[in-house]
Amino acid sequence: MTIIKNTSALPNYPYKALAPDVVDLLERTATRVGSISISTTLKLFECYCDLQGVEVTYLTLSSPRYLNLVKGFMGALSGNCFIDHEPASRSSFVRLTSLVHEALRIEIPAMGQVGYDKQNMRSNEGIWLEHRSKLDLERVQYWNGWAVESLKGKEFYLALACVWTSHGQDFTEDFYQEWRQFYKRQARPAYSQVNKLAEFLSANSQDWPAVTFQHPQMLKAFFLAFMKDFFLDAHHRGLNLNTQIKAWNSFMSNCEEIFIETGKWATPYQGGLPRPKEKPDLGHSSRKKIQDDGVVVHEKLITPVPLYLTDEEAIEILFSRVLTDISIVKSWAIDQCQSLMTRVRERKSLAATGTPVTTGQSRKSAAEIGPENICATFERDGFIPAKKYLMQHFGSDSKAKIAELLGLPTSEKLYPYQCLLVCEHPEITAGFLSKLQLHNDNGDYIGYIKTEGGARLIGYKDRRGKKFSEQVINLTPSSQKWIEEIIEVTTPLREALRKQGNPIWKELFITCGLGFARPISAIPQMWNRSKFKLTESLLDTLTQQFAPYEQLMPCEMQTFLERVSLSSLRSSCGVEVYLRTKSVAEMAEALGHASYDTKLLRRYLPEAILSFFQTRWIRIFQRSFICEAMKDSPYLLDATSFENMDELHVFLKNHALKDIPHHLRNPDNKPSAEQVAAQNSQVYISIDVGIMTALLSLQAAVQASERAEQVCGRARYWAEVSKAVSEEIERGHDSLLKEHLNVARNHCNPNRMNKVIHATAA
Repeated sequence: MTIIKNTSALPNYPYKALAPDVVDLLERTATRVGSISISTTLKLFECYCDLQGVEVTYLTLSSPRYLNLVKGFMGALSGNCFIDHEPASRSSFVRLTSLVHEALRIEIPAMGQVGYDKQNMRSNEGIWLEHRSKLDLERVQYWNGWAVESLKGKEFYLALACVWTSHGQDFTEDFYQEWRQFYKRQARPAYSQVNKLAEFLSANSQDWPAVTFQHPQMLKAFFLAFMKDFFLDAHHRGLNLNTQIKAWNSFMSNCEEIFIETGKWATPYQGGLPRPKEKPDLGHSSRKKIQDDGVVVHEKLITPVPLYLTDEEAIEILFSRVLTDISIVKSWAIDQCQSLMTRVRERKSLAATGTPVTTGQSRKSAAEIGPENICATFERDGFIPAKKYLMQHFGSDSKAKIAELLGLPTSEKLYPYQCLLVCEHPEITAGFLSKLQLHNDNGDYIGYIKTEGGARLIGYKDRRGKKFSEQVINLTPSSQKWIEEIIEVTTPLREALRKQGNPIWKELFITCGLGFARPISAIPQMWNRSKFKLTESLLDTLTQQFAPYEQLMPCEMQTFLERVSLSSLRSSCGVEVYLRTKSVAEMAEALGHASYDTKLLRRYLPEAILSFFQTRWIRIFQRSFICEAMKDSPYLLDATSFENMDELHVFLKNHALKDIPHHLRNPDNKPSAEQVAAQNSQVYISIDVGIMTALLSLQAAVQASERAEQVCGRARYWAEVSKAVSEEIERGHDSLLKEHLNVARNHCNPNRMNKVIHATAA
């Protein structure tokens, strides 16, 4: 039986066998030999030493016993009994261990030498076989980890090592088994609360021993103490209070269902576990963050929206910034997808001209073997990740370089497709795409169906509940093309997995790591500061890819990238639907919500933006219009010379729209009967022929712009006003207004506005 099934569980284990000064020394030495991170290798070595029951101190580093431990550890990494990893990954652990200990000999000359050549590794494997026969089985179980699997087959690890130490094996295993069974029925396990409880329980084991959960009074007292610690920690970390209250109350319901209703724990006094009430939330506190410049922003979208804005600032964000940020991500994604498909099709084209390679290419580069011959070999043999095969057939170049040549879907390559699908269909979530089933066991298409009426993508959105979880996405010609391309790109991996009997072959999104790793389910990317710090090459790559769009970004590129995710992109696209349709109901439908929620928009936009809609925008577009007679000269546009959008905006604001009454700008005041009547009346827009000519010219310039992403928000805003007024006049029956509108259209000159609409966006 394999001891370490997944290294994802290792961060949950504390160092006990390796003394702190030894850990520090090994980490410093790893940095000196150029290793980015030794944390996983160190935790594996901690495991090995713990299984042998050996404590390693600084003084023991020069002893023969320690050298024997290191050699046995390297021998254990040669096979799958100690850790279930690919050979290449295990080899990297062996190499790093050898390099670090060779470098340590400079500081500790008495330390013996370790090697990882074939002869030394055969000796190391013999030491491991001897050590393996003496393993402590209880410690083996401790290091097996506490894995829980969700309803959708996703695996997580509970951090129960501390409870094992403080409360014993039996208590820990019973606690774990209950959660493991419970999470099998959950699509999105909220396991972090279990880890917090375990940490608090272990840290306060003297106050709360295992017997705590069998006494009603002690049980209630424990959860009150844990609740205090939970919310104080949330406060110190600046987390949203209501979000934490919801998470806490949900966790309490789970604990009651699993342990109290089944009789595993005592029933607490007063009938239940403590549940605080949520505080009134008007939208100011959710998804709030203080930026480095001290401005408080709302963070649901790619675009950070300050909580307090003037009308002019709101116009610029809503009609320019949100749309531009979506455009940046979409343009990048299209470029990346086209680049990947170009390589896939070049591979097939080159293969037709090449000759498949047999063996004996280990010392040659890809250029010496011939790209066309490598492609022909791949088309003949398919995807084979075995290290020996790759060297003999594809030569000495890095596997990443060969994967790039062949157009393989490495870890980052499918994310642009996921972004495009979300842009086209905002109802798609990251959960919908995760492990999306393309085929059933027989190979029939079940997640992608083509009919005469069009193509559909079928998956599940867990948050909609069991009754409404199935989602059917009616694909557009563009999104259907992207799905076909994803299938084409992943076909080599899919065929290899199917031959192996690995069920991942049925999924739509499959990736092969950095090159030729074992194919796994593709996970949506998370671009954040910690990941960029850990993987600088990723940030460098993205910086190059986004360079053509850097001038459109309102901040530093890394800051922009850290805001991009499928969730923020989806939210931004949902708001774009609202801006285009002026309908929250259509926004809800676009986001795939099962029903219309009046609080929907409040979750996506802060109060300052909502106030803008409620006091000016909604008053303009959700009521009918009466335009005052357009009697002035149609040659206003020729007589005036607007140098920039600021000048035009001020002019139109002062002359085109009359002020909104006070009771509409301040709707919290209780209106009088006269005010109610006024509120239900029509909104007057004072527009003459000259102003209408300017508006129509602006509208036409915006629509015809070849630099749409650079059109400023105010220009978009007034173009929408122009469109609404024109449509209202056309719907009406006033022949004089129609005549004036025609005059304005005849004098429309979009060329006069081209300089203005782009001025503030350059």
